[in-house]
Amino acid sequence: MTRIVQFLNRVVAGVVVKVLPLFLQKLVEEVNWFIFE
Repeated sequence: MTRIVQFLNRVVAGVVVKVLPLFLQKLVEEVNWFIFE
């Protein structure tokens, strides 16, 4: 059971590390567009 939890945590961490920068970049672009428009 513990092994499964560790595996899931690793998968989630990997996804977050890949997706979060893209999400933040999109957010920054949207905010910049909104401010400077």
